Amino acid sequence: GIELDDSQGSDNDWANVIIDNAGSDGWTGAAYSAAAVSLQGSSTLSMDGVTISNSQAHGIVAHGDVTFSFANGTFEGNETAAYVHPAVAGSIGAETVFSDNTNEFVRVAFGNTDSIAGSQTWQALTAPFRVADRFFVTGDLTLMPGAIVEWEQDTSMIVETMGEFSAEGTEADPIVFRGSSAGTRGYWKGIEIKAGGSDMPLSYGATLDYVEFADAGGQPFSGNGESQAAIYLQETSAALITNSTFSNSGRYGIWAGSNARLDGFAMNTFTGNARVMYLHPDRVGELTGSSTVSGNDDDRIHVVMGNTDRVTVDATWKDLGVPYEITNRFYTAAALTLEAGVTLEFGQDHTFIVEEMGSLTANGTMTDPVTFLGVNAVDTGYWGGIRFQTNDPANALTYTNFAH
Repeated sequence: GIELDDSQGSDNDWANVIIDNAGSDGWTGAAYSAAAVSLQGSSTLSMDGVTISNSQAHGIVAHGDVTFSFANGTFEGNETAAYVHPAVAGSIGAETVFSDNTNEFVRVAFGNTDSIAGSQTWQALTAPFRVADRFFVTGDLTLMPGAIVEWEQDTSMIVETMGEFSAEGTEADPIVFRGSSAGTRGYWKGIEIKAGGSDMPLSYGATLDYVEFADAGGQPFSGNGESQAAIYLQETSAALITNSTFSNSGRYGIWAGSNARLDGFAMNTFTGNARVMYLHPDRVGELTGSSTVSGNDDDRIHVVMGNTDRVTVDATWKDLGVPYEITNRFYTAAALTLEAGVTLEFGQDHTFIVEEMGSLTANGTMTDPVTFLGVNAVDTGYWGGIRFQTNDPANALTYTNFAH
């Protein structure tokens, strides 16, 4: 094949070139290094109208310090079309033709410390990106509508504190994240978001619109076994998630802790997952009533991560059509309103304490009462009850049912 190794300059310019029958051996001892075109070091290369065909290995291998473009090109009859670092995956043009390659995808990531430090846009190719290992976003990653990303087993992406991730599809051209073994529940790990969250105005570390998440939630993100999710927000972080679908997760669709923000969350669908969401109490008020939850193994939203968790900002909990399961004792130190139709299910012996600075308003109706009950329908004495430690005039229970 042909290798560029620290070869720089505008003279590296290929137009209307056919590279055929290469890829016979590796350029290094690394198993992945065999390629018709190998780009190493700080090489630069412009390719326009280039066809790479019948490579015994990859068509292109491109490392992270390379600057290259592949426009109006074709990968045909190769073992694998291309293998690229995440920081240069956007160099392959959307108009690229993929034809009769044994592995019809662009393989991404060489090792589990690879990162995107600059600005990178992955195009909507006619073949998927196939992520081979964990990688990090410390810069800016954008996916175009229609892009498809497949993930190898247990792989993940981590959007670091200074990073930003944008995946904004459309109704006609959603962005798809799925396991490389499509349909295998919990096949890949998921996406962790550590960015965003500062106020005035709120900054989002991730913006996700018309995105389909499938087959994630396979491994925990922390020592907490509950931290398996397609989207994991633990540290100070924020994500705007709209019009998106979560399916086939090995545990949760979304996990959001005390310092995460989900403001603007709307019009999302959860179906076919083991569970739906696991949220700190402060996150529940950020959900709108416009999302759909059905057909999961456990159609509940799990709330409360420890026995000192509390609602700290005024909030209204919406009726999403499924219960909120209270998994531990919890408090409200702010004004909490429960809309008509809301159901709270409490674990055994768990209590709800309305603190001195808080209030509880349950706005049930005759046809849609607010309901408090035990997770298990034991006739008497399953959960602890509600204790009021406040004389706030907003404390009001209207058409409210208590059981167990």
